[in-house]
Amino acid sequence: MNLKPSNFDFWIQNDLNVLLKGKHGVGKTAMVVDAFERNNLKYKYFSASTMDPWVDFIGVPKEKTDEGGNSYLDLVRPKEFQDDEIEAIFMDEFSRAHKKVRNAVMELIQFKSINGRKFKNLKIVWAAINPEDDEEFNYDVDALDPAQEDRFHVHIEVPYKPDITWFRDTFGNKLANSAVSWWSELPDDIRSRVTPRRLEYALKMYKVNGNLRHILPQSSNVSKLKRVLTDGPIEEKLVALEARKKLVDARNFIKIENNYRDGLPYILKSKSLLEFFVPLISNEKLSNLMATEDEVYKMSVARVERNDEKFTEIAKDIVTANQNKKLVKKLSKDLHHILNVVDMSELKTPPQSIVGNTSVKDPEYTKKIKEIRRRQISTTIHRRELVADVVAHFPAKNVSLQNAIDTIEVLDVIAERSHSYTVATPELVGILNNCILSISQQSKINWSDIIKTHGSILANFVEKLRTSGRYDKIYQPGRYGKNESKIVKEMKQNFIECNSNNSEESVKMDKFNSTEGSTFEPITLTADWDG
Repeated sequence: MNLKPSNFDFWIQNDLNVLLKGKHGVGKTAMVVDAFERNNLKYKYFSASTMDPWVDFIGVPKEKTDEGGNSYLDLVRPKEFQDDEIEAIFMDEFSRAHKKVRNAVMELIQFKSINGRKFKNLKIVWAAINPEDDEEFNYDVDALDPAQEDRFHVHIEVPYKPDITWFRDTFGNKLANSAVSWWSELPDDIRSRVTPRRLEYALKMYKVNGNLRHILPQSSNVSKLKRVLTDGPIEEKLVALEARKKLVDARNFIKIENNYRDGLPYILKSKSLLEFFVPLISNEKLSNLMATEDEVYKMSVARVERNDEKFTEIAKDIVTANQNKKLVKKLSKDLHHILNVVDMSELKTPPQSIVGNTSVKDPEYTKKIKEIRRRQISTTIHRRELVADVVAHFPAKNVSLQNAIDTIEVLDVIAERSHSYTVATPELVGILNNCILSISQQSKINWSDIIKTHGSILANFVEKLRTSGRYDKIYQPGRYGKNESKIVKEMKQNFIECNSNNSEESVKMDKFNSTEGSTFEPITLTADWDG
């Protein structure tokens, strides 16, 4: 929870006992003292680990003499309690106090008395403790028993972060905002070593031109703290630049490597900063961000869809380079209808011959492909069985446009979960080429248009063929120049009918046997691999 001064004032004004629990260095003591002084309370501070209930509250025995000259022992209490001036007591490190101290003050906390002796002006008793079960720190403290804890009306978990209000009141807005901003960006393990109290020490050292490295751990990026303390919080600068809409100033600012590195976390978490600054980032950095940051990727895709030249150029470069295959696949799927990045220069390498079963007609295959698309393909065995069924039942000719598209979708799903060498077989590439031929002839489109229209269901297969060096084996209509008709004719001529008698010309492929034992029996396929 966020603790505000008004919370403390309310507890004081309503005479509520408060127990503050929090890690070391979070400012528990400073908060309490500030609240007591702000409300003009006469208070007594105790470090509970050094308390003695007799000396501090009850008093020490002293010999006295009555009017008759008789000696007796009386208790001499501390002046503050003897005169009943104290209105508030704060016991710091209460869980480090000796057990007899904690027991002795239970009456004090609830009834504002010791051994029945009332403190007339005492209104509240507050205490602060460290957590006894903290995962990061092994505090040498005792757990309060339920009866002791129950004496406090209010139980507060003090968050492990700097109190920005206190830091601003103490050091001014600029230093406070800069320091707290720097602290918030520290990794969790480093932040646990740089307590808010240590941050206070660092600011005090900075104000007297001391060496911050004598205060902070080396791993906490002291150079960055010095920079933000001098220049101001990076977030404030980013917000100011975005508000002024000065593109040149903003571009020059983000070009500076320190500004880019320090400002990037704030840019990524703010929609307005993201929209303003990301287009100003260099193409190289932007390409890297598209691969690692979802918000940048989504924004970039939206910009490409709006015909933004810079983002379209970057997306094309990424797909053409094909170095980050995961990113290429995403872009190819999401922007296949826009990214016409296909090389349409003339191809010299002939494609793989088409594959199909002459005994199967397209209407029969329509039922089969619907059944195949409903299957589970989570394991290698599932994929082998599915591939075997597609190869065995795919028609050799007259494949309908819809069946060709549905088959490509199935092949692409297989490709996504398979190795490149598994995908780049003559059987699978031959079926793909048969599908592409059907789409090309029926829709009267070339390879570039096929990628635009059906790129989302080709991305995985194409990527695996590129990886294996077999990309040219895909039939790419429109890329063979004057040889186009000849290429199509040769693809059909090289087709060998699926006939078990043609054993010398056939290629064996394992087909999953669904009977128990996970055995495989060969089936005869109909393609040659000339690649």
